[in-house]
Amino acid sequence: MTVRFKAIEYHQVHLHKEYGVDDNVLEENDITPERFKEIITHMNEGGWGNEPKGEPPTDEESDLVYDIIHSYADVIDSEEDWFSDR
Repeated sequence: MTVRFKAIEYHQVHLHKEYGVDDNVLEENDITPERFKEIITHMNEGGWGNEPKGEPPTDEESDLVYDIIHSYADVIDSEEDWFSDR
């Protein structure tokens, strides 16, 4: 006979990812690599964890950078940081 029981596990994971975007994509979208990096530093709500640098982006620049990230950015490296409780 097997005694069966249940346990509930709670896990939380923080994913640390490094992304890359080809500079040709930036050039095709008329944005310099330097300005792209500055705009990313203003994207605090995305968990980027940067101190803002340069001028705040316009709405158009923010939209462009989000589109570039979601369409062209590749994950170069990633790390998982797990937190678990029982």
